[in-house]
Amino acid sequence: SEALNDLWFFNPDRGLLLGEYGLFNRKGDIDRSERVFLLMSKDRGVIWETGKLQRPPDPILLRMSFANDQVGWAVGESGAIQRTIDGGATWTLQETPTRKLLYDVAAIDEARAWAVGAGGTILRTVDGGWNWDELSSGVDQTLRAVHFVDSKRGWAVGAKGAILSTVNGGARWQRQYSGVELNLNDVVFLNRK
Repeated sequence: SEALNDLWFFNPDRGLLLGEYGLFNRKGDIDRSERVFLLMSKDRGVIWETGKLQRPPDPILLRMSFANDQVGWAVGESGAIQRTIDGGATWTLQETPTRKLLYDVAAIDEARAWAVGAGGTILRTVDGGWNWDELSSGVDQTLRAVHFVDSKRGWAVGAKGAILSTVNGGARWQRQYSGVELNLNDVVFLNRK
């Protein structure tokens, strides 16, 4: 069956759903090479329409994040990053310096975003994704989630209780002690305090 990987609502009416096709339940008109889909709703999820992700290639995309109601990124397998500037209607594949699985992305604004993934990978763009730079995380554990409360303060979490934080916009990341060896799969702060 299909898997639903991420959901993003811009407001109570308009949202996006990111997922991947199951192996055996594709409709007849879906190409076998297509593995991921994007659905869009403008009516609180009553009707969902298909969005246009860039193909080929067609790596699974796991997470998405938006800077505003138009500009956002989606990340996934093989270092794949796609960007939209029209609220998710169309997407463009961006070049990245890694082929590692990217688990999460955090959009700061239209120019700046962060992505994290396997092997302690941390990627940053400051120019809307024209260039993605790999930064040293200081860890080799898989990083599964990243979240920024503002342009300076952010956190990344992952395998074996890994927690990293930055207070200077990612110029330097430092480890925080979680006290657990469990996999941490997500991080979010409800306010800046």
